[in-house]
Amino acid sequence: MLVLVRGSGHHDLPPAAEPRTLAAARHFYGPDRAFTEIAEAWRPYRTWGSVLLHSAGRRAGIEPER
Repeated sequence: MLVLVRGSGHHDLPPAAEPRTLAAARHFYGPDRAFTEIAEAWRPYRTWGSVLLHSAGRRAGIEPER
């Protein structure tokens, strides 16, 4: 999803259904915060904020729930 959004030139579309990004958001921001609420602070660069969060989650070894 993130590759498609970045490749199409959109910089303000948070991927609200991308499992690894959502898992990283829960890990770094806590399980009680909604991803849309977290990503709102990154406006107008929510896509890039999501990419960085996704990357940080990978580096930290965070796996999405199955």
